[in-house]
Amino acid sequence: MVDRCCISVTAPKNDGPVSRQEALRRMQNSHRLTCMYWNDPELVVQELETTLASIFFGGEALPQLSMNFGASGHAAYFGSPRIIDERTLWLKESLHDWSRLWGLDWNSGMLQVQRRCAEYFAQAASDRFFVSTVDNAGSLDALAHLRRNENALVDLAVNEENVLKALDTIIDGWDQADEYTYQIFKTCNDGGALVGWLHIWADGKFSHLKADISVMLSNPMFKKYLVVDHSSKNT
Repeated sequence: MVDRCCISVTAPKNDGPVSRQEALRRMQNSHRLTCMYWNDPELVVQELETTLASIFFGGEALPQLSMNFGASGHAAYFGSPRIIDERTLWLKESLHDWSRLWGLDWNSGMLQVQRRCAEYFAQAASDRFFVSTVDNAGSLDALAHLRRNENALVDLAVNEENVLKALDTIIDGWDQADEYTYQIFKTCNDGGALVGWLHIWADGKFSHLKADISVMLSNPMFKKYLVVDHSSKNT
């Protein structure tokens, strides 16, 4: 424990392997490495190591590799196609028939990619950097990916039964995938887990929950679809 508020400060080094301007650019993009090069985990690690060697870490800042496959990216486990360009990553709607939202398919393309990357990153990390949990927080957001935002908002008003069933399926899939990656990363993460974009680490398994779509929900809808639903799960 420290006798002050925890802080996280990073800055480009003067004596790093790249210029300060390039180091600053790499700092800004480091959380997007797996987003940009998800099909080449070796290149991700190479780019990260050059970036880390060019950055000063102050306070509780952690050298870490972010498993960024898109916010609420677990929608891809259930069929949501990903859109990737040099600026962003997004997921498209794919759920038009509620009956087609089944349980987690461990043979799905995205899960296979993430497993391959996770195993490579964990082996490469050693004592050089931590590896964050996959940014799969936000199961209502994942449903919004699958349904498209405007359709999902209408569903919350008129399609309660299907929404709650879908959230059960999505949250269960998230929990299984989160447990799998935790078991891969816990050794290189000193027995704990890391949420990369927040720069926080804790002993044991943990993750973060969020719901960006909640800014468009009333208080009763928030309680119905988020507070009650998530509190019933082992999160």
